[in-house]
Amino acid sequence: MMKVPVISLTTPDAHIRRMTMADAAELAQITDASVTQRVDFLPETFDLADAQRLIADMNDQHIFHAVRCTSDGALVGVIGVHVQDGGDGPAFETGYWFAQKARGRGLAGRSVSAVVRHLVGAAAGCAVVAECAPANTRSWALLRRIGFAPMGLDGRRAGRRLLMWSANASQRIDVC
Repeated sequence: MMKVPVISLTTPDAHIRRMTMADAAELAQITDASVTQRVDFLPETFDLADAQRLIADMNDQHIFHAVRCTSDGALVGVIGVHVQDGGDGPAFETGYWFAQKARGRGLAGRSVSAVVRHLVGAAAGCAVVAECAPANTRSWALLRRIGFAPMGLDGRRAGRRLLMWSANASQRIDVC
């Protein structure tokens, strides 16, 4: 079975690495109701024990990555990468959440884009997909901006639509 490749990246404003138990306390702090209301597998109130459990439950097919600011080392986001065995072959699904204080600065877009490009380079021929509720307009716009396109399919989670990343997204012409 395919595994999530090792991800250890640095962008101009973030370090992105696999989460460890040392991240648990900060993870609990940044995972507030603005996150738990949108991420269906998180409990409504996310505490230290939930953070520790999320990290302990990772395996080679299901990994969460810490996004830390290069300026002060603070944990500001999480990017999950999960192996999926789809009908068209294996794929990676990515998802993310960022602390309220980190939103609106482009950090999420740059970080998620770096992870997606790393996945594509590390596992040639594999698709990268994301599920997003169209009503989550900021996340939908972020995914579109970094190269994801709607596939016209429902996601596995209620109310979500499936999007797929393409290296040629800037050359795509959407026509009805």
